[in-house]
Amino acid sequence: MRLIKRLLPVAALCAGIGIGAAWAQNPKTFSGAYVDATNTMMKNMDITFTGNADTDFARGSIALHQAAIDIAKAELQYGEDEKLKGLAQDIIDMRESDIALTRDWLKAKEIPEDSRAKKP
Repeated sequence: MRLIKRLLPVAALCAGIGIGAAWAQNPKTFSGAYVDATNTMMKNMDITFTGNADTDFARGSIALHQAAIDIAKAELQYGEDEKLKGLAQDIIDMRESDIALTRDWLKAKEIPEDSRAKKP
């Protein structure tokens, strides 16, 4: 039962309810960093859809990958388990590469990264 009570705020946040805003005011904890990363991701994934799946996927995935990086960095800072820290570092390395590839694709297609910057 205690586990359910501990996970309920995170589950509610992931469901879009937004519980956890108080944690966001204290990013000097893992939960604060997690909530900040998740809130930033949700804001940045709020793109204007173009109707082009490739463009929309590329724009939305950058925020998703950045959130994974930010949460993994929080694990490196606050976590203790070496296996999870290794996983976190792998996530950082892979997602940074994914973001670079996506940004290069957008640049090559002359598509602005932020869909709110310029309507296609």
